[in-house]
Amino acid sequence: ISKDGDSFSVPLAVAKMSELVKGMID
Repeated sequence: ISKDGDSFSVPLAVAKMSELVKGMID
């Protein structure tokens, strides 16, 4: 995991998942 793309795609995926979790909690 030393690609520049991963450093961006991983946080984006986490952000999307966190948003989905927030939607489920609300």
